[in-house]
Amino acid sequence: MNKQDLAIASCRVSSTEQLDNNSLGRQAASVQKAAEGLGVPIVRQWSGSVSSKRGNNLKRKDIDEMIEFCKKNKRVKYLIVDEPDRFMRSVDEGIYFEVVFSQIGVKVWYASDPVLNGDNLPAKLLKFSKYFSAEGSNEERQGKSISGQLNSLKGGRWPYQPKAGYLRGYIRGVPEIDPVRGLALQRILLSIINYEATPTEALRELNKSEFVVGRAKYKMDKFRNICTDPFYAGVVEMNKQVQYRNENGLHKPLITMEQHLKLIDIFTKKKKTQSGPRKNGNPDYPLSNIVHCKKCLEKRNGRFVGFDNNNGVNKERVYHRYRCRGCGQYFTRDELHEKVSNYVGEYQMTEYGRTELIAALSAVWKARRKTAEAEKLRLASDITSLKRTVTLHI
Repeated sequence: MNKQDLAIASCRVSSTEQLDNNSLGRQAASVQKAAEGLGVPIVRQWSGSVSSKRGNNLKRKDIDEMIEFCKKNKRVKYLIVDEPDRFMRSVDEGIYFEVVFSQIGVKVWYASDPVLNGDNLPAKLLKFSKYFSAEGSNEERQGKSISGQLNSLKGGRWPYQPKAGYLRGYIRGVPEIDPVRGLALQRILLSIINYEATPTEALRELNKSEFVVGRAKYKMDKFRNICTDPFYAGVVEMNKQVQYRNENGLHKPLITMEQHLKLIDIFTKKKKTQSGPRKNGNPDYPLSNIVHCKKCLEKRNGRFVGFDNNNGVNKERVYHRYRCRGCGQYFTRDELHEKVSNYVGEYQMTEYGRTELIAALSAVWKARRKTAEAEKLRLASDITSLKRTVTLHI
């Protein structure tokens, strides 16, 4: 008895309006009907709001998950989508991913455009035109969006999400001060400006205030960005796709421009206290930034780093783990160390390779020994200084 072929499906929207219009429900009905026509059950379906514009699809989490699922489930022969623009809005990437799925034995099947599922030249030409139209429509909409954002900024309006401490106002693009969070933030900013508190003291006070109730506490980097943001002095400014600055924003500021410049001066003079990455790495996690994750080989941050973790109940009990900075996969420290040890132990090296490995390890151990000796001297000096201080006060 032959095993039955299977299918997966994808339903995608890119805006809240499409969600409200039940676009996902319509797509789900369409792909289900296509699956019944093919005689294949849908074993898994991806559904949600995902951007599919050109340049985004190579990093789409749902696409990566689909590919991995199909590789592990060889009976999956179809990826059913409603229409080309529900799959992605890019000519190059649409064709590229059709090939990627084809290489693992899966055909991308268009439920609402059956003619596109043929392998003849007319079908390919029509499919190309569909993707071309979808990408062009997206580019046009993006251009209108950028133009609209620029016009808003020129008019003193803020066309984005309200900043922390503000709420949506009655006038579109003119946020209003949050009577709770906004006034709390204003109080904290003024305490720094009037030299009543240092930035560190102000941050501590902010994290105790109603500004942070029910939210994660702020760290200095994010707090610094808020304190030096010209928005709070009445400026509307954007430096991404849209690059424009208007110092005459229509929203009510929390502080004056003079006070804003004073904040910038205070934070410019405040040195960052973080020492940065350790010169010789973290001795508790010697494999940090050395071992790469298989899933994230193409990613810049696809390396494992060590971190301490607890179960949230017993704070004193620490679990040592390594986590991939790209996808979040983790191993316990012992597990990853054992995997690396086994790999190195099984690896057939030449005499030259063995000599190079030993030389590299020797260099690492010498550096660590030197660091340990320096730490020993520092501790001895601290102890001597402490004894001298205690003797003087006796």
